[in-house]
Amino acid sequence: MGNSNTSYAHPKKPENFQRIKYEIVDVLETVEGKEEESVIVVDDDYRSTRWIKKMWSYLITEQKFFVFVILCIIGVLATLVGFFIDFSISELYNVVELSFVNITDIKIVQYLLWILYSVTFCICASLTVIFISPNAAGSGIPEIKSLMSGIHVPEYLSASTFVAKVLGIICAFAGGLSIGKEGPYVHISSIIANYILKIPIWKKIGKNEQIRFQMIAAAAAVGVSASFGAPVGGVLFSVEVTATFYLVENLWKAFWCAACGALIVKLLSELGFSVGVISLFRLNDEDWILQDYNWPELGAFAAVGIIGGIIGAAFVRSLNRIVSIQRKIEFFKGKRGHIYKAIIVAIIVAAITGPFKEVRNNQSDGIAYLFDEQEKANHEMMLLLLMFAAKFFITLVSVGLSGFPCGVYTPLFVIGAAFGRLIGEILAYLLPEFGIQPVAYSVVGASAVCASATHTISTAVIVVELTGQFRLLLPILIAVLMGDGIGKFISNSVYDALLFQKGLPFMPPYEAGSIARNITAQDVMRSIDDVEFLTETSTYYDVNNLLKKSTTLHTFPMVQDEDNMVLLGSIKRTELINLLRKVPENTPAPKEINNLPNLQQAIESHNYDYDMIQLQTIHNHSEDELELDQDSIWNQRIIFVTTQNVSEREFIENHNMVVLDPPPLQISEQTSLSKIHYIFTMLGISHVYVTVRGRLVGVITKSDLLVHLFR
Repeated sequence: MGNSNTSYAHPKKPENFQRIKYEIVDVLETVEGKEEESVIVVDDDYRSTRWIKKMWSYLITEQKFFVFVILCIIGVLATLVGFFIDFSISELYNVVELSFVNITDIKIVQYLLWILYSVTFCICASLTVIFISPNAAGSGIPEIKSLMSGIHVPEYLSASTFVAKVLGIICAFAGGLSIGKEGPYVHISSIIANYILKIPIWKKIGKNEQIRFQMIAAAAAVGVSASFGAPVGGVLFSVEVTATFYLVENLWKAFWCAACGALIVKLLSELGFSVGVISLFRLNDEDWILQDYNWPELGAFAAVGIIGGIIGAAFVRSLNRIVSIQRKIEFFKGKRGHIYKAIIVAIIVAAITGPFKEVRNNQSDGIAYLFDEQEKANHEMMLLLLMFAAKFFITLVSVGLSGFPCGVYTPLFVIGAAFGRLIGEILAYLLPEFGIQPVAYSVVGASAVCASATHTISTAVIVVELTGQFRLLLPILIAVLMGDGIGKFISNSVYDALLFQKGLPFMPPYEAGSIARNITAQDVMRSIDDVEFLTETSTYYDVNNLLKKSTTLHTFPMVQDEDNMVLLGSIKRTELINLLRKVPENTPAPKEINNLPNLQQAIESHNYDYDMIQLQTIHNHSEDELELDQDSIWNQRIIFVTTQNVSEREFIENHNMVVLDPPPLQISEQTSLSKIHYIFTMLGISHVYVTVRGRLVGVITKSDLLVHLFR
């Protein structure tokens, strides 16, 4: 190994050489300047211990362990809340059913009692929305989709919305409305995630906007999974309906959260409880032993997919029309109007579902009938047609007029199953030699209608998970693709339609056009002349004026000075508000200041070496130096601090300082509209700064971008 005055002896090979590995650890330099290899022996036990320590250090340092724990807690709590809702609905429904039998045997009296119960519960559902939280009305998926696009509306994830959503969905279901649970479950799960992240032990994780965004996305996935009882399909469904773009690296979080929820569903099922839609498919095993389909039937399955796509799109367009009309009717406006709608909807739905149990909201009777292969409905095709038409109508009324917490997926599933079963019975009657199984067409029809109305391919996975019919995977996939294509061609998805009707802010997909290709950041941005900003020499007086002038911006840029406009960073509006709250109450209101003192001398008197000071410099000064001088407070200059340490931020909050965030995302004036849209959508940011060689020339907010996208 080269001549050297210093020699290094290699260790002798031990007897148990099979479990020993030699590893070059370092390269040493000898006295003569030549390199010498130093070889040590590493035992496998030592190697495994080292990796365990390394992994543990990684989990703690990067807080991956806490992310795992938080996701698990979200999955468990969301599923338990879903179980509570299902259990409450089931118990209330049983009480209503038993009361009919106990009170009287007269059919007309039972019919009137059913209408009375429906009206009572629907009024209760309406009151929860009116007096607890109006944000609880509707599906919840449009609201979460708006949040996922970067629009921050705190009321959507408030505790009052959670309470109203839970109570509202229970009362609406007990009232017999034809609604689903997937939307409310998504909303409820997201609220749970939001409040879990506010627990002090996870304060650092909760303040990280990116991780918080990922947690809410994972919670949306477990909400769908708890509703459907299909963890894989539920995760994929949540991605399709709540996100325009989705980071693949976040997918494991959603699956882990959904898996934790699925374990609770399995445990509750073993204990004899039912959770979610999966409880509707507990039929006898022999009912679900389907034979292989005939290859010529693939054409029939494709036709079912096309017709199902038309039905789903017709449902969305009809729903959109109903919602638009009822919003224009003065009778339905205001709190009283909301209650009037509840009464009208309850009477209409109860009048239809009273004698027609197959379309009632518990939906177990209808699904059991539609998915039972032993039922031969050759002589009941008219019943299937009536079931399809009645379910279609009462679902439109329940979702479009009620204004309650409601989903739409499960009713659509029943509508599609009724249509598919009808087609299957007709084909079985006309072509008996083919051995057609009508129940297979129920599954395919349900898939097509749901895919068309929701614009989701994951419906195929959900249906296969629910029914366990892997033999029908190809027909289901064909029907889903056909239905999804037809639905996208004819109408928006049902969730987008509800989103637009409620006027929720949302970042739409980018559609390139001849005009859009020529639009750049320079055309979209607000000029710096229209933007309020701070400088290194800003005082309390400047901050007070800035907050008064600009009431919409949540973040303000900070530049070096008004001459060079070099961008140094950004400051949150909340930071500035908290700063002014520290001003003593008896301090005189700020007046116009003409003769400011020499601020540079004031800074030098405190031995500040540089305007943008680090927190270590602050710690060198006494508490008195950091206190505000009440006599000249509005003349005093703001102390800006750059730090990302949580403990240091707590120190800052207790003193008169403001945290300056690092220089934010910057783009050039020539950045195209498509790239700007991509940046806003993928990162979920609220604004971006336009700079030229580091100089701030403009700002683009999300509202500015939306104006150009909707032109």
